[in-house]
Amino acid sequence: MDYITDINDQIRVVRELGWPNEKSVTDTYEEHFRICSLVLKGKLRDAQAEMTNHIRKSQDQASRITLHQLYGNRNTIRFD
Repeated sequence: MDYITDINDQIRVVRELGWPNEKSVTDTYEEHFRICSLVLKGKLRDAQAEMTNHIRKSQDQASRITLHQLYGNRNTIRFD
């Protein structure tokens, strides 16, 4: 259970920056469903590949959101 708590703590920032939207929620449910289905079928390598793709997609989304936020606030951020 500590693993799930750790993951939730890490993705909380993404949620606070403007994610999720309706499409991303639907996509996430579908991705999780595919991963769980593969695990239940014993197709662990396929499940691992799906999970890796899901994590990479989420990381890319987090990067885009962060860059968008920074770009939008570029005139208000000061580094003195």
